[in-house]
Amino acid sequence: GALHPESGAAAAKQPGVNGVYATQARTRTSSSCMLRPGQTAIVERLEQRLAALAGLPVESLERLVVVRYSPGEEFSEHHDGKFRPRTIFVYLNELPEGDEGGDTFFPHLGFSFLPRRGAAVMWPNAGADGREDSRLVHAGRPPRLGTKFGVNCFFNDERMRLVDRPDAAVAVGDAFLVDVRGLASGATPDRTLRTFNLDTTPWVTAVPCAIAGEDAERIAALSDAAGDLPRLLRPEDSPVLARVEARLAAASRLPLSHMAPPRIVECCTEMGHSNRGVGQRAGLVCLSERDEVFFPYLGLRCALRRGDALLWPNAIRSAPAEGDGYGGESAEGRRRVVEDMRTTRVHVAPAAGGGGASEASGRPGDMRTRKTRA
Repeated sequence: GALHPESGAAAAKQPGVNGVYATQARTRTSSSCMLRPGQTAIVERLEQRLAALAGLPVESLERLVVVRYSPGEEFSEHHDGKFRPRTIFVYLNELPEGDEGGDTFFPHLGFSFLPRRGAAVMWPNAGADGREDSRLVHAGRPPRLGTKFGVNCFFNDERMRLVDRPDAAVAVGDAFLVDVRGLASGATPDRTLRTFNLDTTPWVTAVPCAIAGEDAERIAALSDAAGDLPRLLRPEDSPVLARVEARLAAASRLPLSHMAPPRIVECCTEMGHSNRGVGQRAGLVCLSERDEVFFPYLGLRCALRRGDALLWPNAIRSAPAEGDGYGGESAEGRRRVVEDMRTTRVHVAPAAGGGGASEASGRPGDMRTRKTRA
């Protein structure tokens, strides 16, 4: 996902996804990106490690938030809220020698923590009586020379995650193989899109010739020019990108505004390292000559050619529940988001012909227009 700038009007306790409550600071100029639970194997390992450090169940951990502080950017004094019994901030890098800013500062305690890669700071937000501990007001002070990266990790009073995690996987040789291009004889990118919901639970949608092979080649060429992957794509990167995004939005039946900007990625052949994306729905377009994607928990293999696409859900919304089974009642009518790990995927072999894949994710809601609370 992309890191988005945060702006800051003061706000009261505001409900969010799965009942997350937060208070915006009056001045917050840093950028952030929210991850999905278990988005990659690395994220999942970090989540388990955080739960062990906090001594709290991983189910109470909110979605991790990666933050970036460029020189001069800050998060002014604020409190994380008594509904969060623990906060852990993980530092992902160190600042250049001589940069005296970028620290996490607790003014009432007189503590200042400088960024050290891989280190973390943990603190409680409420006292033993459950009341907010105002001594834990803190600020992310601006770096002066370098850019600081970190991860905000909040443990909540409520159960924040439900996960549909399958018990068994199918061996790649036993999986059902689908030739995506062969599903639609004579399909071409200049014709109406044809989508096929494969007979799996949940559905994986196959889209033959989702985009033109020439468009796929032009997008793949951007990775050669950029070097490092993944690369986030912007409208100014290529004149064909608007056409490609429109086709993907139509195939996913989501408004374009609900789609995050696509990325060029390498096709990962190690289980657990393929990025699930930040949206509740995700998909990829084959940019190489050929590729094969394997869903071990669905027993499905999909053979792709350049321009073919696959779409799948990352999460589902469960039915409203009267109680959450976690020491309290859910708010009336609330629908819990369930992470669906059944669509975990891996690429069977390195993509032939170079170019990798383009990934996109989406969700019900605007992912492109930044909103500021007044």
